[in-house]
Amino acid sequence: MTLEMESPRIVFADGDRNSVQVRLQIGNLVVSKATIIPRLMRIGRSVVRVDGIGGVETHEQYRHKGYARRVLTEAVNKMKSGDAALSILWGIPNFYHRFGFVSAIPAHIMSLDASVEHETIPDGWTVRPFRWEDVDSLARLHNEFIKNSVGPQLRGDSPPYSPAWNQLREEARHECKVLIDESSTIVAYAWACSSDVWWTDFLPRQDKNSLMLAEVVAADELAADVILGVCVDWAKSKGLSRIDVATPPTGNVAAAGMLLGARFTIQYHRCQEIMIRCLDPYRLLTQMEPELEYRWLHCKDQLDKFSLGIFTDEGNVTVFLDRNGAHIFEGIHDELDGRVFMTQHELARLSLGAYPPSAILSRLDRKPEDKTAEVLERIFPFTGAFVCPPDSL
Repeated sequence: MTLEMESPRIVFADGDRNSVQVRLQIGNLVVSKATIIPRLMRIGRSVVRVDGIGGVETHEQYRHKGYARRVLTEAVNKMKSGDAALSILWGIPNFYHRFGFVSAIPAHIMSLDASVEHETIPDGWTVRPFRWEDVDSLARLHNEFIKNSVGPQLRGDSPPYSPAWNQLREEARHECKVLIDESSTIVAYAWACSSDVWWTDFLPRQDKNSLMLAEVVAADELAADVILGVCVDWAKSKGLSRIDVATPPTGNVAAAGMLLGARFTIQYHRCQEIMIRCLDPYRLLTQMEPELEYRWLHCKDQLDKFSLGIFTDEGNVTVFLDRNGAHIFEGIHDELDGRVFMTQHELARLSLGAYPPSAILSRLDRKPEDKTAEVLERIFPFTGAFVCPPDSL
């Protein structure tokens, strides 16, 4: 039997770090594939299980046969059967929306002119290139930086390390410098990458005459001032006129940039870049419960209680809110105070808070009543969500 006569079949293959590769094979030939990569995402005080999708590829001679569609459909079904609440990917236009994904988080850039006067390195402090044994310290700095943020992914500070750190082994395209204080503690790092790293094309840069920094993270304000100065000098040493840092306008590094006159750019996309879908509304809201509770208990003019029914195309959930916090139940319970009907991707967008909640609620096919909308805006506020580009694997 020739290869062309064999029927395509789906195969699931286990990979590193609990990843799963979804393959479409004809015989033993893999003609299309995608990889499901388990991750942990910060949503404020909650840690939510997400499945990333990466490595989507179809062999050139087998394209335009619906094979990628079949692989992605099987991947979504596989993720739904697991424990992840959301799925996230970096998408191209006009493809991933077919599988329920929508753009959900904007890209951020902080730009700073390399001619700016800046903080010098204090006596007793040093700067040196990253070594692999530094990864524990960098992971701890990263995880502290994203604490209570919305969108970034947690990275383990012990083996097995997040795949993001493995990029630092590619010395031709990635460089990293660490800042060490007088007690020999790493207090900041700056991670630069070349402009041929694929995700840099998604960032809102003016041009490529800059030092592109995937991450600049510091333990405190002084370390932030110093590491930003290190980055400026680094750019000048390469004959570049500017640094571009992939960071939102929050945190101590952004504040240090503001004081030096940095410019911040935020870029939303309609149907590409950082895309997300909800796999299971009950899992999502259950895993978000600590953050939902915090938001409810700390909002002004708190109501005594409210029972909310959330109806979606992926399942229904009841949220009970009272002075003790938030309580999540699968399905719809009786005697609701409010109801909201939305798609899974509208719930996903609300959960991340990258858009004003009123922008989503006012565009629902069935707009919620005013009191229901008020409660939804309290528990799903605008958050300034962001992601860290090195996690885009």
